[in-house]
Amino acid sequence: MLFRSKEGGRNRFEFFDPSMGSQLHERFRMEESMRRGLAKGAFHVHFQPQIDARTHTVLGMEALLRWDDPEMGSIAPTRFIPVAEETGLILELGEFVFREALGFNQSLQTEGLPQIRVAVNLSSVQMLDPRLIERIENCLALTGADPHFLEVEVTESVLLEGSDKTLATLLRMKELGITLALDDFGTGYSSLSYLHHFPFDILKIDQSFIQALSSAVPGRNLASTIIAMGKSLGMELVAEGVEHLEQAHFLLANGCNKAQGFLYGYPMSPEDFRAFFRLKLETDQ
Repeated sequence: MLFRSKEGGRNRFEFFDPSMGSQLHERFRMEESMRRGLAKGAFHVHFQPQIDARTHTVLGMEALLRWDDPEMGSIAPTRFIPVAEETGLILELGEFVFREALGFNQSLQTEGLPQIRVAVNLSSVQMLDPRLIERIENCLALTGADPHFLEVEVTESVLLEGSDKTLATLLRMKELGITLALDDFGTGYSSLSYLHHFPFDILKIDQSFIQALSSAVPGRNLASTIIAMGKSLGMELVAEGVEHLEQAHFLLANGCNKAQGFLYGYPMSPEDFRAFFRLKLETDQ
């Protein structure tokens, strides 16, 4: 009930409704299951390839957290991530993702595969964690990974939380050699000011703009404007959610060569990604 009232805004109250009790029970159940899942290995990380759309070469990968609970089955991140953020479990889960992502990428390099970056997303709760840099440094040390092959992604909404502290944290990451990406660009606030104020290397074009390419001229104009803006600032561009050849052709024609989406590859287990990567290399030869 407290969460429900807070979600509705400040200075308000709500009468108890039986549905609130069931929602609270579900929230507690999920929190308990997440804690148990972390201890028993129910969480795992999948990887979605980032591709050079001109050559179909694998340029990088994005780490995506997955949860398979013995009782509730496969649970979508949209369900468990908000609960993890509210309970603080996101800090432990986030550290797990960094450790798994860096370890897997390091294993690919040890096997002699080409060096690529692995991208990890950060939530606003993680960005405000005073131990965030320490956690990342610990994961780098534990895996022996090179920070130059780590990419950290944050959304515009994350930048709204504690702006000065966020800037200081991002600058510290840059000092470590980490690549910084602004994710879901164009869906937040004051987008252009963020590009000037924060030290981002990569601009990720939100999938909503990519989907709009097939529907109307305004969507194409917005996408081409974002691409031109990123290029004028010397930023690397990545298109998210590319599913159709028509979208890929438009992006290539406008100078956006790096993409990820179902057209190029679904999120895969580490074993499947390794096989996918090797097959791409054999095909290129």
